[in-house]
Amino acid sequence: MTMKPTREELWTLVHGIVADLVSANGIDAADITRDSMATELGLSSVDTIHMMIILEERLGDNLDLEPLVMRDGEYVTDLALRDLHEFLCRQLDLPV
Repeated sequence: MTMKPTREELWTLVHGIVADLVSANGIDAADITRDSMATELGLSSVDTIHMMIILEERLGDNLDLEPLVMRDGEYVTDLALRDLHEFLCRQLDLPV
């Protein structure tokens, strides 16, 4: 993306990437919501890393992912798509 996306465009991007990654797990895109958890969608840690790489490529931005994936010195074991979306909105400084 050359211009900053809106919050909704960013959600559409996240949703589309996740839908592509989990389609092999038999999950319909319509069942993916902001409240979906990565593990309930069958996303492995490798899938999550792949998703982040795709997001960086599409957004044309290096994302500082450590605050998202590390809490109190421990790796986060699961992630709600809502948290990912909000994190990306903050990283890209998108207005509320």
